[in-house]
Amino acid sequence: MEIDAPTSTEMSAALAARIAIVREVATRPDALARAIEAAQIVASLTQDEPLAAGVLAHEALEPEQLENAGLARALGAETLRAAHELARFGEFGGSEQWSSTRSLSPVQAETLRKMVLGIVSDPRLVVARIAIQLAHRIGAVAVFTFVLLFALKLVRTPGMFGWSIALLALACAQVALGIANVKLGLPLHVAVLHNAGAALLLFALVTLLARLRQPET
Repeated sequence: MEIDAPTSTEMSAALAARIAIVREVATRPDALARAIEAAQIVASLTQDEPLAAGVLAHEALEPEQLENAGLARALGAETLRAAHELARFGEFGGSEQWSSTRSLSPVQAETLRKMVLGIVSDPRLVVARIAIQLAHRIGAVAVFTFVLLFALKLVRTPGMFGWSIALLALACAQVALGIANVKLGLPLHVAVLHNAGAALLLFALVTLLARLRQPET
């Protein structure tokens, strides 16, 4: 007997249920937002709810949370399998100076082996990894565009020229640090600076909102 594939509506409802479960236990709001976006991209590209939910769990939850029996039952075996397979990919960690004439370190060789095995065993994981990276890039472009337009508007606002320059500097620094993270293989000090820059940018925007908000009459 042939089983009908779930409809788009059913898949969206199932993914929404997984998002609700993960939202209750996620400890990093920024990671959760990116995870939801990546999961939605995967769902739209593959129509595969367990894979999309696996992306969500992999990006939003800590490894030890995935070992929780109650959470594992709530998410389902297929979701957990996808999350664990994505975790196997890891990071290659090659520097800019690396070339094919050099031998790989043991860690790099093991990571590469896991990547190849993962691709061979389930090519959908490639789509998932692309979506994870794409979600962060789309968010970064959207935030940078908003900050740029907002800063340009502030230039024409009396008394706000200094704030506009500060916002532009913070936004450009964030872009530069994000590129450095990718090019240098996520070194800890650059990642910390990138997170600190994001906190400063958020603080600046919240402060500006408070200053520009009209007093209630």
